[in-house]
Amino acid sequence: MQKQIWFKPNPLKTDGRPNDKVIWFRRKTYGWGWTPCTWQGWFILAVYVAIIVRIFRGIDAQSHSGSDTLYVFLVPCIISTIVLIIICRIFGEKPRWQWGRPKSKSLTPNP
Repeated sequence: MQKQIWFKPNPLKTDGRPNDKVIWFRRKTYGWGWTPCTWQGWFILAVYVAIIVRIFRGIDAQSHSGSDTLYVFLVPCIISTIVLIIICRIFGEKPRWQWGRPKSKSLTPNP
């Protein structure tokens, strides 16, 4: 019995990489970046939001001014975002700029 349910191949949710692993984050249809497409991706995004909210609430309870809160919040927020981007890059499709769905190539030339 195979225990690795995190990387079970599924032809509908893979991007053709050699290891054929499940993609947690799909490339966005408009712009550059990712969007979650499996429960694992949504879970990672929910953990990221919970971490950001927890950091802000902890800092906000201890700080005395808005600018103090911003300066102390900025570094952990940037670090958390970098970690999220790394996770998206590892478990997601290769990012690229696109605007809309890719057009299928037709066999007839356009007039």
